[in-house]
Amino acid sequence: NTHDVLDVLVIQRGAGYKNFNADAYYRDLQRRLQQIPGGQSVGMANGDLFLPVLFNNKVSTVDRKVTASTSWARPISPGYLPSLDIPFQSGRDFRFDDNIAHPPVAIVSRSLVSKLFPNGDPLGQHLLIGESSAASEAEVIAVVADANVGDPRRPALPVVYIAFFQKPAYMRNPHILL
Repeated sequence: NTHDVLDVLVIQRGAGYKNFNADAYYRDLQRRLQQIPGGQSVGMANGDLFLPVLFNNKVSTVDRKVTASTSWARPISPGYLPSLDIPFQSGRDFRFDDNIAHPPVAIVSRSLVSKLFPNGDPLGQHLLIGESSAASEAEVIAVVADANVGDPRRPALPVVYIAFFQKPAYMRNPHILL
C-alpha cells in the first residue's frame, strides 16, 4: 500500500564527513526520522519503490533441489515492510543488528515459500540467493504476505527481502520511505 507514503532518495556525498560510516549514519537517520510526530514508520531500501532488482537467476533451497527461477530481490531496512503495510505472517522484521557482523538473513514472500518450502515451515531454513559460486546463503527469519513490489501493472512475483545493513554496497543512495 503506497497511500500516504513518501519516497525520498538520499544522495550520499559524505560532504563534511571524514571517514564516512554509512552504516552508523543511516541507522541514526532512520531512528531520528522515526521520531517525527505523526509518522507511522520509516524504512529504507536500495532502489526505487517500484524498481527492485529482478533476478533472472535463482533463489533455491540449500540442497538446490527446489528453485524459483524468477523473483524480486529487495535490500531493505527494519521498518520498510510496515511502511508499505505488508503484513508479517510469521517471524520478525529485520533488526539494526542484522549487519555484516552477523550471519545473513532473509524475509520471504508467501509465494516464494510455496515454491521453495511447500511442505514445511521455512523459518530457520536456509536458502541460496543467486547462481552457483556467486550464490549467497541466508537464513529465513520471516514470511510476509505477497505484495507487488515491482511493476504495479503486472502480477506480483515471489520476493526475497535482504537485510539492508548486511552489505555495505546496499547503503549507497538509499530510498527512505516515510
